[in-house]
Amino acid sequence: MATGRHRYRFVDGEPRDGLKCSKCHLVLCDPQQATCCAKRFCKSCLDQMEDKRCPSCREPINCFRDGGINREIMGLKVYCTNSEEGCEWQGTINETDDTSIDTHLNTCPYQLVPCTNGCGEKIRRNSLKTHLTDNCLERMVNCQYCNQRGRYQLITSSSHFDECPDLPIQCSNEGCNMIPRRHSQSLHNETCPKAIIPCAYNTVGCNKVMKREEQEKHNEDSITAHLQLTKKQLGKL
Repeated sequence: MATGRHRYRFVDGEPRDGLKCSKCHLVLCDPQQATCCAKRFCKSCLDQMEDKRCPSCREPINCFRDGGINREIMGLKVYCTNSEEGCEWQGTINETDDTSIDTHLNTCPYQLVPCTNGCGEKIRRNSLKTHLTDNCLERMVNCQYCNQRGRYQLITSSSHFDECPDLPIQCSNEGCNMIPRRHSQSLHNETCPKAIIPCAYNTVGCNKVMKREEQEKHNEDSITAHLQLTKKQLGKL
C-alpha cells in the first residue's frame, strides 16, 4: 500500500519508482522537479524543508511543477480508502473528475462522518441514521415517565431522575408493595394501609401507634379505655 497525503491502495499494484518522491519515497503529491538533478519531490516535502538545498544533490534547490507526471498519477486507479470496511468502489485519483475518489468519498456509505447531533463521534455514513436515533448521547428523547423532552444524556441522568415528578418510587412503609409516582407520594401516604399512625384518641391520652390497617381493630378493642381517657380529660375542664 502506497501511502502519503492520499493514502490509497492501487488497483494495478505499486506504482513505478518514477512516480515516487525522492525524499519521502511515497507516491508524489503535487510533484515538483528539481532543475539541479531532475529528481522529483512532493511539494509538501519541499515546504517542510528548513534547509533549502536539494535533498538529493545538496545544491540550492529550484523546482518547477511536473504537470506530465502529475497527470499520470491522477490517472492511477485506486481502491476506496474504505475498501477494508466493505466498499468495492474503484476509480482514479483525479481531483477534477466526477469519477475521482474525492467525489466518491462524498457519498461513500463506509466513509466516517461527524455526528450531526454534535456528540463528537465519527460514524460510518451507512450507520449514521441508526446512531442519530438509537445510540447518540446527544439525541433528543422523551423521559419514559414524565415525557419531558431533552438530550439523552440529561434525560437519563440521575439529576433528572432526582427531580422527575412521575418517577415511580417504592412506598417507604414496610410491607406496602405500592410504587406511586413521586408527585403522589404524599397523597398515597395519607391512605397507605401500612403507614404508621397514632391512635385517633391520642389527644385524650392514648399513646398507641399502629399501622393504618390496624386502626379499626384497635378502636374496637379499646372502646372502654378510650371512654375512660375521654372522661378523665373532660374532668379536667
